[in-house]
Amino acid sequence: MTGPLPPHQSVLFPVNGGRAASRSVVLLRLAYLSVTNTFTLLRLLPMSERDKDIEILALRHQLLVLQRQVGRPAFTDTDRPWP
Repeated sequence: MTGPLPPHQSVLFPVNGGRAASRSVVLLRLAYLSVTNTFTLLRLLPMSERDKDIEILALRHQLLVLQRQVGRPAFTDTDRPWP
């Protein structure tokens, strides 16, 4: 492709038959995210403050464990905005 696409073509939904497949994948992904976010919201509604505090503590612990496993990144001079 050398140049802009004609108005009837799209990068995300190609005209050559992949258009329906791409749209169905996008719609399926959107439906999945909607359902999972709805269940997450419903799960959080009846939680007491104590339950939320316990979950926050558990998530902080998981974060600490993961940080210990990964370690700190080793930055080079090219990573820094100034020398």
